[in-house]
Amino acid sequence: MSMFTVRKPLIVWIALATTALAQGAHAAAVDVTFNASLSALPANSSVQVLNLGQSAVAGLVTSQELYFGQGDSIQFSGTAGVYNGTKSGVAAAPYTSSGPQTTNYLAAESNGPVTINFAQNQQYFGMNWGSVDSYNTLSFYQGSALVAQYTGSNVVASANGSQGADGSDIVNFDFNNSASYNKVVMTSSSPAFEFDMIASSATAVPLTTSGGGAPTEVAAYLDAAETNALPGEAPAPLPGASPLAALLLSAAAALAFQRPRPGVAQAVAGAR
Repeated sequence: MSMFTVRKPLIVWIALATTALAQGAHAAAVDVTFNASLSALPANSSVQVLNLGQSAVAGLVTSQELYFGQGDSIQFSGTAGVYNGTKSGVAAAPYTSSGPQTTNYLAAESNGPVTINFAQNQQYFGMNWGSVDSYNTLSFYQGSALVAQYTGSNVVASANGSQGADGSDIVNFDFNNSASYNKVVMTSSSPAFEFDMIASSATAVPLTTSGGGAPTEVAAYLDAAETNALPGEAPAPLPGASPLAALLLSAAAALAFQRPRPGVAQAVAGAR
């Protein structure tokens, strides 16, 4: 089955209408479509999917800043960083249809977040949220202003950190041109907030897994200058990892399981 085929017979759409802080006497509505029912990322040619490579050793691969796209970056603090495999009490590999993820993934820890910065305003964000915990928090910002925020409890009814097939979900957020974001922050009050298959788009994306083309794979680099490598050049590998081009996106994409969802997911809008 194609990685862009919906395996679940019922797709649940949740439109979240939130209100941003008023600017002067006027308030702007933020309409976010949140979906945790798809078995894959949207099939859309405007979507870019981040390639994090694959390491041969389990545990922390690097906590150095990563660069991708056109001026985009990922920053870590504390023991947050790029991980591979499962390290007890620290991080667990997100689950896929073929078992625990074997490629690298990102993890926010209790002593440090993961911050993804975009040079251009974005309309769509997606990822595979691994071993979802109630204390995992995903926040979207426009500069320093909070646009929308979700916890693990918004994704699953029992966000208890299960490391099996019932513990990971592909989540997608489309801002429907009602607002935009240029920063995403993952935080967790306990170990850990693990995620991979990080996808984004500067244009609104219909949340469907068919009919929109294939996402574009974008490699991550340790050196900002490497993002300007000539076409066809192999990207610099992460420490202890094979070349980033070795990522097999199709092996990580399909999640074939179902489980109860909260009836309503909530977004928090405003500035902090």
